[in-house]
Amino acid sequence: MSASNMLRRISSAVTKFENSIESLLQQFLPPGPGFALAGVEQPFTKLPGICFPSAKKIWEDAILAAVPRNRRSIERRLTRRFGNPDYHYKMIFMKKNLQSCATCGNFHEPGLLCPHCYSKVIQETKEISDKIQETLKLEPIEKDVIVLYENDKVSPEFFEGKRIVEMEKPRPQWFSSNLMQPSTQEPDEDAKEVKPKDLA
Repeated sequence: MSASNMLRRISSAVTKFENSIESLLQQFLPPGPGFALAGVEQPFTKLPGICFPSAKKIWEDAILAAVPRNRRSIERRLTRRFGNPDYHYKMIFMKKNLQSCATCGNFHEPGLLCPHCYSKVIQETKEISDKIQETLKLEPIEKDVIVLYENDKVSPEFFEGKRIVEMEKPRPQWFSSNLMQPSTQEPDEDAKEVKPKDLA
């Protein structure tokens, strides 16, 4: 569509809009003065003291009404742009309190777990849960579940009354067998502390 056709359509639309507004205003205004003669109709004439606003004027007034009257202060403008350090700060700043992990050497924030080491724990836990679901299906688990790796050496009496899930790979060095003891179980007097082996 060329620019001339677009301008022609816009001008015709504005003209139609002005005509519709004028016809609407004529319905509510009183008719002009006329002679009291029977059978003589006086066409409507605009009063000299009344001027009707054009569509362009109405459109400009509507646009100006949406403009903010008061300008925001410099403090509010800077807060909207950069945020507030006490609440929500939008600027990106360099962290200077990072520390290196003693196991893998990656950096992490103090007081938080190393994301690289924790990703290994998540992957190993997912493999264990998938193996348990594959072996035990969706049956209710009424006995303790023991996860057994290839290089685990445990006496046969340890598995009495328990369900065994075998992992087809050696136990990772960082995964201690003492982690399999339930935290809600009361400590046994005869139990010996299991120390992790081959840890870095």
